[in-house]
Amino acid sequence: MTNKSRVQNPEFRIKLFIKSLIHNSKFSRQLADLNSQSGQALLVVVLVMVVSLTVGLAVVSRSVTNLRTATDDTSSKKALSAAEAGIEQAMKSGCVPDGQGGCTPISSSSFGGGSFSTVITSLEGDRILVAGGNPIEVDEGADVWLVPHNSNGSLNYTTPWSGTLTIYWGESTDPCQNSAIEAIVISRPASDFQTQRFAIDSCASRRSGNNFYSGNAGGNISGRNYQHSYPINISNGLIVRVVPLYFSASLGVSGGGLALPSQGNKIESTGISGSTNRKVTVYQGYNQLPAEFFPYILFSPR
Repeated sequence: MTNKSRVQNPEFRIKLFIKSLIHNSKFSRQLADLNSQSGQALLVVVLVMVVSLTVGLAVVSRSVTNLRTATDDTSSKKALSAAEAGIEQAMKSGCVPDGQGGCTPISSSSFGGGSFSTVITSLEGDRILVAGGNPIEVDEGADVWLVPHNSNGSLNYTTPWSGTLTIYWGESTDPCQNSAIEAIVISRPASDFQTQRFAIDSCASRRSGNNFYSGNAGGNISGRNYQHSYPINISNGLIVRVVPLYFSASLGVSGGGLALPSQGNKIESTGISGSTNRKVTVYQGYNQLPAEFFPYILFSPR
């Protein structure tokens, strides 16, 4: 059979068509396989790029965080050092409380890569936190001055204080978890010094054994709430030594509407370094009278 006859033969044409379909099907599969492999390779490349970018960003972020933390820590230390320098300079400047609130603050100064500013406040008036609100150690005591001090730190006896001094203490709602109080009042009604002692305890179970006076309800002194108080009538008073018993205690006093002279200074120093601020507060009081001198009424500040 000739080629022409074969082409014209319907059976032969069907066989060619089937072979063509088979050939095209294999090619399609190969092409599909190739496309699939290319897509998978592209997906792998994209995934590798995403992982690499994520790791890179994490490393950069951590480096930036570490750098920021180190910078903040350095600035904080510089600011604290500057604030402490402000306290030191204020205390060395000869700014001794004179009872007039006349200390001149150091407005500002630079120190060690930072700067500081100080504010000095005289602690005086009707309602005062004793020792600047710092805890008074048990059996130690703190002085409440009823007469002003001269510029050299000595007492000015010419203006003794008369009135009702109320002592505040105790921050726990359980009276037996608060201290008892001993108050020693030194006065000078005439030419001789006199002393009076008061012992107060708001804990009933302790009071049955120590026979102290019972305290009254407390109140608020300069934003601090106290559970107990006790009023003491004073005539020509010079000083009151208040001693916490059983526990250390923070103390407050009120003059019942009559101003008390300066009890010292509160020095606040703010150190600045960059955008970081650190604040230090210090209480600067007068020299205390030695406790052993009180029974003998010897006035010689140490």
